[in-house]
Amino acid sequence: MALTLEDQVLVWQRVEKALQAQNATKVAQEAFKALKENLVARGIAQLQFIPFSDISTADPGIDQDTGYSPIGAVASTVYALFVKKGSTATDSYVRLYNQTSNTTITLAFVSLILAVAGDEAFSTYPKGLIFGTDLTISADTGAGAGTESTAGDAGNGFVLIGA
Repeated sequence: MALTLEDQVLVWQRVEKALQAQNATKVAQEAFKALKENLVARGIAQLQFIPFSDISTADPGIDQDTGYSPIGAVASTVYALFVKKGSTATDSYVRLYNQTSNTTITLAFVSLILAVAGDEAFSTYPKGLIFGTDLTISADTGAGAGTESTAGDAGNGFVLIGA
């Protein structure tokens, strides 16, 4: 993949479908509604919706050895991360790294923990969080970058980015 921005109307349709498919809580739905209103008011016209899964066999699997790097080595601005945990009770730390892999924990700009089966977590950045190098999505079992998570441990979700 690459940084592929499109009209945010299409992106918000994907967000709504993804939240419905994941059976997201009302809290998450309202947070994304508020983020949408904020970005529209700020004139952010184009975004990219990046879905991911916890199936490690291929992209978009976030539990691959070095994570999932969907846009290539380009700068982006992260506006949101949403993830819903799979069926296990194994802790999983879902992180967004500002690099081409998940090999340097100090470059994990966002980290969400999922501990119980079905956990949901999200983070929004109304002004955007700049990733100057790349964006890598990863999941592992330790607070300090432990073993890669396996299917069912991490979760499925999406990231919203802009230029």
